[in-house]
Amino acid sequence: MPHPLDPIRAWLAEKNPTVGEIPPDTDLIENRLIDSLSFMEFVMLLESVTGRDLPVETMELSQFRTLAAIEKNFLPGTPGTPCAS
Repeated sequence: MPHPLDPIRAWLAEKNPTVGEIPPDTDLIENRLIDSLSFMEFVMLLESVTGRDLPVETMELSQFRTLAAIEKNFLPGTPGTPCAS
């Protein structure tokens, strides 16, 4: 069964072909796996994966920093996932 993070991992691998497996606690921004130019594309991907619009203007950057944080904050079936608006 596919994991909800699979499309996100695939996107990161496509954008960063020289990077291998990304541990859940790797800071995606600090390690430049997501940069300022690709951040909005990443948000659109995350909206597609979650099936809802994300209120980016009211969110904390820390919610996007790691795969673990993304899973916790946005993906269905994960404790702490905000309710769909």
